[in-house]
Formats: sequence, structure tokens, C-alpha cells
Amino acid sequence: MLLASDPPANSPLDVSVRKNLVQGLALCGINNTNKDATAVLNQAEHIIPSAERGLAAELAFTRAMCSLSADRAAAQRYFTQAAEMAHGGDGFIEASSLLGVGYVLHQDDHYDEAITKFNEALNLTDSSFVKEKALGNIGFCHSQLGDWTRALPFSQEAEHLAGQIKYSSDQARWLIDVGREHFSQLEFPEADASYTKALSIAQAAKDRDGQAKALHHLTQLALKMRDLKKAEDYASQDEALHADGPRYLDLLQDKAEIAAARQDFVTAEKLLQEILHRPNVRLVFRWHAQSDLAAVYVAQKRFSDAEQAFRKAFVMVDEMRRTYPEELRISFLDEGPFYDQYVKFLVSQNKIAEALSIAERGRAPTLAEALGNGPSMQNDKHAFAPLQAVLKKRHQVALAYWLAEEESYLWAITPTGITLFHLRPEMEIKKQVEDYAFQIADRREIEESPAGGKLYDMLVGPAKELISKASSVIVVPHRSLYNLSFEALIVPAAKPNDKPHYWIEDVDVESASFLGLLAKPDPPRASRKDLLLMGAPVEASKDFPVLEHASEEMNKLAARFPAPGMAVIAGRDATPEAYASNHPGDFRLIHFVTHGTASTERPLDSAIILSPGPNKSYKLYARSIKDVKLHADLVTISACSGAGKRQYSGEGLVGLAWSFMRAGAHQVVAALWDVDDASSPQLMDDFYSELSKGKSVASALRHAKLNMLHSPDFHRRPFYWASLQLYTGG
Repeated sequence: MLLASDPPANSPLDVSVRKNLVQGLALCGINNTNKDATAVLNQAEHIIPSAERGLAAELAFTRAMCSLSADRAAAQRYFTQAAEMAHGGDGFIEASSLLGVGYVLHQDDHYDEAITKFNEALNLTDSSFVKEKALGNIGFCHSQLGDWTRALPFSQEAEHLAGQIKYSSDQARWLIDVGREHFSQLEFPEADASYTKALSIAQAAKDRDGQAKALHHLTQLALKMRDLKKAEDYASQDEALHADGPRYLDLLQDKAEIAAARQDFVTAEKLLQEILHRPNVRLVFRWHAQSDLAAVYVAQKRFSDAEQAFRKAFVMVDEMRRTYPEELRISFLDEGPFYDQYVKFLVSQNKIAEALSIAERGRAPTLAEALGNGPSMQNDKHAFAPLQAVLKKRHQVALAYWLAEEESYLWAITPTGITLFHLRPEMEIKKQVEDYAFQIADRREIEESPAGGKLYDMLVGPAKELISKASSVIVVPHRSLYNLSFEALIVPAAKPNDKPHYWIEDVDVESASFLGLLAKPDPPRASRKDLLLMGAPVEASKDFPVLEHASEEMNKLAARFPAPGMAVIAGRDATPEAYASNHPGDFRLIHFVTHGTASTERPLDSAIILSPGPNKSYKLYARSIKDVKLHADLVTISACSGAGKRQYSGEGLVGLAWSFMRAGAHQVVAALWDVDDASSPQLMDDFYSELSKGKSVASALRHAKLNMLHSPDFHRRPFYWASLQLYTGG
């Protein structure tokens, strides 16, 4: 009734306009005809003077809101117009409009572009309402990209703000996202607490959609914990809320998985097929249903049907991943254990080589594609013949790992065969990796580091008969194993009077992102300069003081190479710009002596710290490194955490080492943790001394580390010698 009456004739212009805007929005909201709403909004447009950009922005925003449900493309155009009109005048409308643009983008699965818009909105207003919306949606977008670690703090802050302003529906929504992010990282008690709180808030607010979402996730958590009674209770509560609405697919999935757990496979298959045959089901949801269907077929021993279902799910994963730009594809495989069930199925069928081939498709696919060496192995035992020929030529053994929830795997690939070993579940291995990392960081002696021995027994022990002493071993890690220095594993005493020793004393160890890298041809060696040596920069920031021994390391290395084939860039000249301008692609060896940073939030923001350049920047970023083409046999990053600190399920550690490999480096030496500045010059001098004698990089690095390991002082502890890892491209 209020909206039906015109305001008094002497009312200010903005009152009349906003009356029409509210009326138009109300007509949209009560499902009145679009014609009625358009007429009211057109009336508002006629009375807005051309100079009134603020009111015009509000009108465009209202048109966008009216278009959202029926025409997202039109909504995006109107939101964009509103943001442009409000720019510099009304920060709230501009920020709200950018939120709208971001919302449309994320509805269309353009998560990277959506994140940009949400970040822009954050910087335009102090409105808690806008901030909680922007933060929550940023978290959601990161989670959709599988970047659960980065998503969590955004979702937590959004939930906190929504609670402060008493916006219960958003608080419940962000709590569910917090729960999902904990769930994805196997933090189940934290996930349960978040889901339960979300359900309570949604129930108090009589928010049926919020209740349905919370109950779905609680059902999934109960199924994960194998508590069928609780899962059925949550699903029953959820079903009481539902018609065939937007959350109905979640309910179908829950009922299908409960039926499968109850071994009611007929019902499970019927429900999953219903999902798959519905129109406009999102790809990620279709993948879940397809993967569940394959598992149902496996349980029924319908192995041919299972194989076909897994392959369809596999194609969906590839299709989804390729829609993202490169930087966001890095985290995509963290969104779900896409390959685990397929690998497990093939192993159960004793298809050992085929299982390894599928596992390879899930290893570093972004790096593989960039190098033009994506996984192309066929699913048969002959596919690995070229790799085995390379291993024979180089006298190497490859150990390829796959960690999974119920059971992990190790493939030992020798020149004559492929042998599969069954390992402990992922969480058991991960705990030992974390324990050993703590023991190493604590500078412990070998006798005080029990996790190192347990890990050797878990990871290497099963295959030890295939690995002779003095072997060269290529390790292809997976998940938490990317953070492990395999050469620091502790080999138990073989006889009562023997002592345990580090595995490095038995073998050379290299790390590879995927097996396909090992079959790459050796790089061309003609017409290349010897060494590009950069480092010992001036202090650019108090956070990165001058390294006391950097010049010593630089001088030792420079003395080993003739001047015509070497470029030394040090002090003030060692700027980020100097790297590309000195044509690093012309050198066979590149060596950095300086600080390094590793970003966990944005791994391609990891950087080598140099002197300030013309634009005052002193960081050579990983995102810049990856785009400068290299042909180097070896890049050495004598800096802290050069290998990176952010580990992705599919891509591995992403940081400086990954970027140099992405640029084309044949091998990279980089650190898992802080490098000791005082001991680094001697280790590097020993390393390059052995290289000059014609030794392989792996053998030369091992020799330098053994010199330190066999020293009589504290340097024998793995903290000082085991950080530097050799990442190989063949």
C-alpha cells in the first residue's frame, strides 16, 4: 500500500526516484511480470536528470538485481554500468555493484575474475555488509578452485562479520564454507562443529535453504566417519524440508550414498542415474555422481561397467580443469580426490601399469602441459618401455608414490619391470612426515629422530630389494611427501652391532614431478655460456639483511669458471631487471646467492630477493621467472625455501623451483627449508668441484652433502645438509 501511493508533490527528487526503484524491485521480488517492473523503472529513468550519476547508478543497480534470476548476462551489464556511474561518488553502490559482477562471474564458474571483482569491492567501502559478502565469496571461489588453505581465513572472517551484524543467513552460509574447508583438509571435528553451528543458526532463523545445506554436509561427514545411523537421521531431516528445489540434488546424492553403504545397489544406481540424466547439472556434481556410480558397479563386481563409468568421470575432470587459466589450474586437483578411486579400482583388478598411467595423469598436469610433455602414456604394460630404456641407460630406479585415504601405493620401476607395493593410509604417513620435519628442524641427532626410521620402513623398505647400494634413485612424490627429504630417511641397523644411517649414504636421490619428465631427451649443449651468477645484493629491506657469507660463496664459484663464459651480477647491479636483460636462456648453469621467500597464499608470488631496480622493486617473482625461456642444465637457488612452501595435491610444491622448471630448466637445486648461510659456501664449493670433474648433478650434490654429514661437528645433522633438493627434468 505504501508503494502504491505517490510521495508528496514537494518531495525531493531522490525520494520520488527511490520510491520507483523500491517499487520496481518489489515487483521483481513478488514474481510480478517483468513488464510491470520495467515500466516502473523506466518511469524512474525519465525523471532522473543527466547530471545525477548517483541516482542513475542506483537505477542500473536495481535493473541488475531484477535481471539476476532470468538473464545473468544482462545483470552483469547493469552491475558494470552501476559501478562505472558510482565511481568516485558513491563507494557503497560501486562496491555493491562490483559484488554483483563478481557474483555473476562465480555463478558462471569464472572464479579467478570473480575474486578480482570481490577484492576491488573490499577496498571501496567500510561497510561490514559489503565486506562480509566480499570476503565470504572470495573464500568460496578459492574453495571451488580447490585452494582450501587460502579459502579458510576469508570464510572465517566473513562468518565473524556476519555474526557481528546479525545477518544470520550469511553467517550460516559462511560457517558451512568453513566446515567444507576443514573437511577437505581432513579436519573432521572442526568441520562437524562448523556444520552444527550453521544448522542451529539456520533453524533459529527458519532459513530452510540454510538448514538443507547444513544437513547435507553433516550427512556427508557422517558417511565419511561411517556412522550410517547418523547419516540417515540427517538425511531424513533434510528430506522433510525438500520439494524438488535447488538443494534436491544434494539430497539425491546423500540418499544414493546411504543406499550404497547399505548395499542397496539397485536404489543407489537409480538415484545416481537420476542425477546424471537431469539437465543443467554442474560438471563437478556430475563428476561426483559418475564416480559414485563407478563405485556402485565395483561393489557389484560389474567391472566392465565400472571401467566405463570411471573413464567418463576422468574425462569430466579433464574438461573442468582445462576451463581455468594456468595459475588457477595449479590448485584444481585439490578440489577433490579425483583420481583416487580409479587408481584403487585398477589396482584391485591387478592392472598395475594402467593404475600407474592414471596416477601419472594426476601428477603436475599444469607443468607437464607447459613443457609440451603432458602424460601421454597408454594404459598398457608397454607404455613405460621408453622410460625403462632411459632408466637402464642411466642406471636408475624410479619410485612413484600415490597417497590415498584408505591405502597408499608405491610403484618401483626398474629397467626390467614394474612392481607395486601397498603402503599405509595417507594420514599415517602424513603424521610421520610432520613428526620428522619437526625432529629435523629441532636439529636432532640420528638416534633422536624415530620418525626418520619409521618413514624409511613405510616408504622405502617394501622396495629395498630392488634398490642396490650406490643406485641412483628417482623419487616421484605425492601430496605430503613433497615436503620430505627422502635422502634423510634413516635406514635401520641390519645387524645387532650395526648402527642406523641416513639413506643418502647408500644412494643418489633426485625428485621428479612426474615420470614423463624422465623420458625427455637430454638438452642441447652447444653454443651456451657456462654460468650466470647472481646474488650478494645490497640490503633492500630490514626483513632481508645482507648475507654475511654471500660474497664468499660468489667468489668461490666465480673462481671455477673462465671469465668469457661467465656473467657475475652482484651488489647494486643484481636487480630483478638484470635477470632477464642478461639473457639467462644463453647459460647452461644459473646460480643465485641471496634470500628467498616462499608464499603459501600465492605461490607464484614467491621471490628471489635482489637489489632494488629502477622501479624500486627488489623481488624477482616466480610468476616472472616462469615466462623467461631457459635451456639451462642446472639452476641452483642457494636461498631459503626455494622449493616452495605451498604443496598442491596434483602439482606438488609450487614456488621458485617449479617456476624454473616451467621455464625450461633441466634440473633445479632448491631448499625445502632455511639454508644455513655460514655452511653454504663450502657445500656449494664442494658441489661445483665435483661437477667440474664430470660427475652428474645428483652424484656431485650427494658428495658435497656427505662431506658435511661426515664432519665432526653439528653440521652432520640433517638440518644443515638435507634441505637442498635436486628436482630433475630428466
